[in-house]
Amino acid sequence: MRIIPVIDLKGGLVVRGIGGRRDEYQPVRSILTDGASPSSVARAFAHRLRSRLVYVADLDAIAGGPCDWQSYDAIRQAGLNLWLDAGVGSAERARQLAADRRCGETIEHVIVGLESLEHRAALPEIVSILGPGGTVFSLDLKRGVPITRCPEWQVTSDRGANTVPGGEVVRSGDTLHGADVAIDEIIAAVLGAGVRRLIVLDLAGVGVGAGVQALDVCRRAAQAAAAADVRLELVSGGGVRNVDDLAAMAHAGCSAALVASALHDGRIRADDLAALGE
Repeated sequence: MRIIPVIDLKGGLVVRGIGGRRDEYQPVRSILTDGASPSSVARAFAHRLRSRLVYVADLDAIAGGPCDWQSYDAIRQAGLNLWLDAGVGSAERARQLAADRRCGETIEHVIVGLESLEHRAALPEIVSILGPGGTVFSLDLKRGVPITRCPEWQVTSDRGANTVPGGEVVRSGDTLHGADVAIDEIIAAVLGAGVRRLIVLDLAGVGVGAGVQALDVCRRAAQAAAAADVRLELVSGGGVRNVDDLAAMAHAGCSAALVASALHDGRIRADDLAALGE
């Protein structure tokens, strides 16, 4: 099991994600470092945890703002390779990022998030621009419901709540119409587009330490890949508490875990990573 530390960027600082409520995110407090700057957190990951790779979510870029290249460069200079989510959801945005020379110098893989994808048909073109080897798709959920602006994948409850990014998301206990069907269709579309790295992330579990909420979807993705004879690197996270959660993720088919709060709080330590082969 590979551990991929997470850096959520907002306003040039590393913030702590809690339940996907991004307007409430505050600068991170960590036992690993006294600061919340990208460089200080990245150095802590690289030197204290001996990490080589980091997942970076640029929350301002995901919201439609410009990429924070200064922070990306600081993270890279600390010795970390980047998987970057900067809100790529269209072919135009993918071309802009791919054409920037800094992308090739700084970014190892680009994340295409379901919440950012503008329409279903854009995915194959985005993959062709970034390359199958350079693309990671993130199947973004909230309480088990896809977060998407693609009409054919949106899910409604009896009360009419939807899963459009930024809108109300159905609560647990609501009757969902077609959530499982939508998730299976998304997985099939991702595999069909040539994506070979998939993140399954339920934002409701981020930072709350309640365990990973997306294991069932991970199992379904692993089964779909096996049925299609596709070798898929499967990654999940959001709510990781300890090494027992990592074992559960591995059992669900994951080969890597996104972790932030458990590292900053010391619930998963450097010796745990060493035992896992990190």
